[in-house]
Amino acid sequence: MVTQINGLAGHTVGFTFTGEVTKEDYDNLILPAVQRVTELFSSVNLLLVINTDLSNFTAGAWMKDAVLGLKNLTKFNRVALVSNSHLVRNMTQMANLVVPGDYKFFLMTEESEAMIWVSESDGKL
Repeated sequence: MVTQINGLAGHTVGFTFTGEVTKEDYDNLILPAVQRVTELFSSVNLLLVINTDLSNFTAGAWMKDAVLGLKNLTKFNRVALVSNSHLVRNMTQMANLVVPGDYKFFLMTEESEAMIWVSESDGKL
């Protein structure tokens, strides 16, 4: 399940992932929310709080995640990933090396720091 995080800066969109994450979560919530922000701003900051095991993402969710990334590859300015997963940490480090934008990993205990970091504007929006 995915829920949107409210109260973030206008150029920032955030989501919390819990339990099973499906294609419908992307179709009904994530993709439309990201599209709304990218229509208003030249780029978007993204906060992803992954409070579920990556094995809980269905195959359809992984496909939609890939579509989201490819469609908005150059539009992501800052991406904060919050999780206790070593795999998410490693994926974040890899993304920061090869994908445009600034990707940063935070532990679940650092969620408030992630919110502050991702909401800041660095003049690129």
